[in-house]
Amino acid sequence: MLTGKVELRESSKAAWEEGYSSLAGTDVVRTSAGRVAALAQIDPDHGLASLYVPCDPKDPGKAGASGPRALIAEAGVVGKSRASGADLRQALTDFAYQLTRHAYDLAECKESRDFPEKLPRYEDH
Repeated sequence: MLTGKVELRESSKAAWEEGYSSLAGTDVVRTSAGRVAALAQIDPDHGLASLYVPCDPKDPGKAGASGPRALIAEAGVVGKSRASGADLRQALTDFAYQLTRHAYDLAECKESRDFPEKLPRYEDH
């Protein structure tokens, strides 16, 4: 089963990276395009990916946060998957990226953002 979610959270990029790395319990691979950053777990037994995109809501009072805000996406696989390793990590990241692109419009972030068609592949870094 493929799962994914995107939330608007109060978080700096550094805090997001640190939190994900500590949850993953292992090394992670990274890729980015502009202000869009992605991480995926290297562990071959698990498929986990996360994306970070800064987002200041047009109405900051609704957000109820005082620090930097971002859309944070998480995608994963529950149970067995036909893909594994690098293929699975890339597929999960691509899925999380598409969710985030859609959520960015729904979140009504102040700054308009031109998202690239796709993120650079992990092996490109």
